Amino acid sequence: MRPILSFAPTATREAHELGVYCFLVLSGAGIAARFWFRHRFTPVASTVAAIAYILLPFIMGQALYTRAAIGELSTFVWMPLLLALCDRIHPLRLEVLSAIGIVFALLIVSNILSAALFWPIIILYTIASRKGAVLPVFLALALGICIAAAYLFPLVAYQRFFDSSALPAHHPWFELGRSLLFISWADVSTQNIITIPGIVSAACLTMFAVCYIWWGGENFADRLAMLSTLGLGMLILIPGVGPDLINLSRLKVSGFDTCDAYSMKMLFTVLLTAGLGMLAYCRIVERKADPQERLLLAASCSAIVLMLLLSGRQFRSSQLFNSLGGSAGYLRLLWPVFSQQRLAIACVLASVLTEESHYL
Repeated sequence: MRPILSFAPTATREAHELGVYCFLVLSGAGIAARFWFRHRFTPVASTVAAIAYILLPFIMGQALYTRAAIGELSTFVWMPLLLALCDRIHPLRLEVLSAIGIVFALLIVSNILSAALFWPIIILYTIASRKGAVLPVFLALALGICIAAAYLFPLVAYQRFFDSSALPAHHPWFELGRSLLFISWADVSTQNIITIPGIVSAACLTMFAVCYIWWGGENFADRLAMLSTLGLGMLILIPGVGPDLINLSRLKVSGFDTCDAYSMKMLFTVLLTAGLGMLAYCRIVERKADPQERLLLAASCSAIVLMLLLSGRQFRSSQLFNSLGGSAGYLRLLWPVFSQQRLAIACVLASVLTEESHYL
């Protein structure tokens, strides 16, 4: 931003520059989300959805204000934009395929973990559209990888110089067990101002979503997936249950203290965002959901389950964990991204809370 802006060289210059950058990124995320929704909804509903998207708990609360994840924040511009371009892939046009490649390259350089986890969604989303454009989209993604080669080649070349398996030994917060969502009794005693209201709020919204799904859904498989996911999430809301399940999974954990109660706050964020997204999905199915919307629901439910403790033992012995050198540090970064960015894409469909007359 410095070549564009001309703030005086004061102690707060960098803060002003970051503020302008965050404003531009959030504005771009809203515009990109509206561009995606406009393919399905009216202008009013698309605008409501875009505002709901940039105000999601993970984007505004976690990525921006809690972790100040500047690079990750910009990924929320590229993800809805990629899905919007996939909606416009038919008929095949060179400019659309080129745009997909360029935007995917921007996603890679913004946050490579997000790109690694999001590209399967792009392929599956294209398959669900039933437009027979999987190979062109795959080639467009390959083009994006080539464009970002200047960023990827050094990463691959210098990977052997880093021993990620040693991270938990020096920093206990990188232990795999601490990467799963839980609320410990220590969180209740030391974070009581946040814990009790958070548990009550998350439980109330989740119960409301459960009741709405139970009485409002039509497809049994969809309802079962949503109810099972929310039920598992509510189980982890009980203080002490999470650490007990971690111990049962035989994961080595030296303690259950996390930096600023990170796991507890992430659990609240997951449940609040999931409840919003699933309520929105129930409104969608009143007018019959299409395969792409069901794909987003499946991705969201799967992401939540992967963040919960019941999957810890499977991941401990998985090939993915072994290929990462046993580093819980990588999985600590992967799981929140894997869950919340899928949830963010699903929950922007909050526009369906408007009247059905808003639908195209």
